[in-house]
Amino acid sequence: MDIIIDMQRGLLGQEVDALGNKTSIPLLNASQAARHLNISQRQLYRYIEKKRLRPAGKFLTDWLFKEKDIADFVRPRRGMGAHMPTAIKKFFWSHPHQDIDPSTYARFTVTQLLQYGDSQAVHWTQQRYGLPYLKKIASSSREIDARTKNFWALL
Repeated sequence: MDIIIDMQRGLLGQEVDALGNKTSIPLLNASQAARHLNISQRQLYRYIEKKRLRPAGKFLTDWLFKEKDIADFVRPRRGMGAHMPTAIKKFFWSHPHQDIDPSTYARFTVTQLLQYGDSQAVHWTQQRYGLPYLKKIASSSREIDARTKNFWALL
């Protein structure tokens, strides 16, 4: 991806598709992304380390993010609503203890519930993490079988 600095529109990323067409994508630097998500830059870097956010590139030692990725990002809930309902804990039989923090282990939680969960579990997962995150995990996870991947791709 090429980075263009436009005085009116800010930072833009220019991508070329397979046919040679160029598209411009608005980019945000780390401080703008953190401000948009209402988090600190340190928390933003934690999301990068945990692979919850994927930067589009780096420019002058600053991470750049696609504006659409930041707008679609769903922050995990903390506090009183962070616990997992009792009806959903039964799908984590492979885990030694069933007190899993769904915020800390978001990828594992989503993978397990998409693969083995019932409609109630999938509904809870969708409300908590959002449909774009579920689709991303369903398409990229190695633990999810092909039938489940196809289902989420069609959805």
